[in-house]
Amino acid sequence: MPDWLTWLYDRAKALIIFAAAVVLVEAYQWPLLFAATATKQSLWHRDWFLLLTLGVTAIVVILLLRFVYRRQLKRHNPLNIHRQPMTSARFFFMFFMYILVLAVNVFVSRFGTPNNQQSINQISTIWPYTLAIMAAVFAPFIEEFVFRGLFMNLFWNKDNSLNNVLAVVTSGLAFGWLHEPRISVFLLVYATMGMALAAAYRYNRDLRYSIGLHMTINLIPAIAMLLR
Repeated sequence: MPDWLTWLYDRAKALIIFAAAVVLVEAYQWPLLFAATATKQSLWHRDWFLLLTLGVTAIVVILLLRFVYRRQLKRHNPLNIHRQPMTSARFFFMFFMYILVLAVNVFVSRFGTPNNQQSINQISTIWPYTLAIMAAVFAPFIEEFVFRGLFMNLFWNKDNSLNNVLAVVTSGLAFGWLHEPRISVFLLVYATMGMALAAAYRYNRDLRYSIGLHMTINLIPAIAMLLR
């Protein structure tokens, strides 16, 4: 097989795998979407039942993504992804990424609230526990496996300056576009968050750091849902 055809086959295969992973990001939310569109209002007051249903779906998706991710690393791991101990340099890097995301959120908040966040705020008044656990636990794991782990292994696994920068930028844009699928100032919020998470993964070479940062960023909104 010619080199160009091999390259084209590998790219097509990577796109299919990533597209399937993105579908899983949406699929684990199906119980919530079903309940939100249900005509029977009895479903609107079963927060704990919905949390249990969504939790089972999310755990299945997380285990599946984890299996694919770890299998990828076993076959090919040029970035040397492995468990990395916490150091002062890593701590301050993560802290800087967190402050960066907060600063962009504060700046963009002057323009209003993204449609995605408005929907979450509305639903959280009906199912506060489901939305809080989803935001603080399920979403960070699933989205980091997809938009950092699998995405970078599939498309940006060369370890050089150009690939590092492109990996962070494209990962952030893909993450931002999922949450704000139109050109607006609010895309800046989600894209910046995605780039900060991508930088955390690329810098530390350990997915636990981007998952932890993602959970930390979502923690305050999750607590707000419960207090509201």
